[in-house]
Amino acid sequence: MFVNTAVLGAEKGSQLLKDYLAEVVGKFKGDDGLYFESSIELITPRLYKEARVLDPDYFYPYDHQQETENITDRTICKHYFMKSWLGGDKK
Repeated sequence: MFVNTAVLGAEKGSQLLKDYLAEVVGKFKGDDGLYFESSIELITPRLYKEARVLDPDYFYPYDHQQETENITDRTICKHYFMKSWLGGDKK
């Protein structure tokens, strides 16, 4: 399972995020035909190895692939997945 990069939380000065951002700047050029895969493929292994990954209902209660929603008492925020990378109309 990939970890989305739209909503992340960390302490100020997080070395994990500094290293991740440096790798994104070095590798993700935006011209490889991938729009979000590159960044999540880079951070997911780091997060599972070095951080606490919360269940999706904390930050991603809306499942854009299944078009279902699971808001719980643990939900902190909601990423709406506007799918802007598709270049279509925003709702």
